[in-house]
Parts: sequence; C-alpha cells; structure tokens
Amino acid sequence: MSTTTKNGSSPPDVTPADVWRQKAIHTVTGHTGAVARIRIPGIATLLPELPEHLASIALLDLAVPGGAAAALREMLDDVLDDTKRAKLIEETNKLSEYERRLVAAALVEPELTYEEISSGEFPEDDFAMILEIVQRRRAYDARGVRIGVEPLDRWEAFHREHGLDEEGCEHCQRLADEFSSVHVGAV
Repeated sequence: MSTTTKNGSSPPDVTPADVWRQKAIHTVTGHTGAVARIRIPGIATLLPELPEHLASIALLDLAVPGGAAAALREMLDDVLDDTKRAKLIEETNKLSEYERRLVAAALVEPELTYEEISSGEFPEDDFAMILEIVQRRRAYDARGVRIGVEPLDRWEAFHREHGLDEEGCEHCQRLADEFSSVHVGAV
C-alpha cells in the first residue's frame, strides 16, 4: 500500500543511515588554512564519555548563557580570597581539559587525541575556531563558509534581479557546495 501526501505525490524516500551519518560531518577551514572534517557532538550526549571530574564544567556549559567560560569569568570577581582563587584555578584547568576533549571528540579527519591537542602542537587559532563551532557560538569557518547549509533562498533577490532560473542550475549547485560545510546533494 502506497502512502500519498495531500497533493497526491508520494512522500520522499527515507534517507539511509550511512548517508545521514555523512551529513553530520562538516568540512571546515581553520585560520591557518588547514582543512579538517568535524562532527559537532552534543554536549549532553558527550557527557557520559567525559571523565567524572569534568561533569560540572560540561553542565555549566549547558546551563549558563555563554557557557562554562562565562561562568568562570564571573568567578574572577572573588579572586582576592586565596581559597576562592585556588578553586577558580582548579575550575579553569578543568575547563581547559574539557575544551580540548570537546575538540578531540569533534575531529573526524584528522583524528587527534586529547593528548595530541593538549601538546601545544595543534594551532591555537584553529583550536579556538573549532571549539566555537562545536559550542555553537560560531556559524562560519575562517573562509566564511557557513557551518551547515547555506540557505539558497537567501540568494532569491540576486536571482530575481539577474533574471536567473534557480531550478537545476549547476552554478547554484556549485555555490551551495562551496558555501556550505555539508554536501546535501542536489538542491
């Protein structure tokens, strides 16, 4: 028995799991020009995989606007007290480890471990950019490519003004591929 929609057409085919997994991988260019493929892990999903001592930092990252870094910045007001300063340093060290583990979990290619990222050999500018993407605080890579898919409807006015037909346009497809970090197939 075939299912049809209100307008009489068949519903689209379900996307196979292996294709769906590939759509979760983004190609990003860092500030150094290096290119990586990343998967953006959900912090709540990653929580069970983190060492227990990082759970409070991960929860701060989820719960506080601006994340764990913003929460720790607020603690800076009390650093004159030695006990509070020691606690802040401890929490800042946890934040550093947590952020490096997030980036390590995100990197698909090249695959780097937490230890490799922590060694200082990974460019700090690229690390910071990938971290911002993973924490959903940045929407573009260093080339200006949107993380995810560039909505082609943003180009409607341009197409209209130039009398262009968007449907089936190979040039539009190339732009979509270039402006988006995920290849979604024909648009």
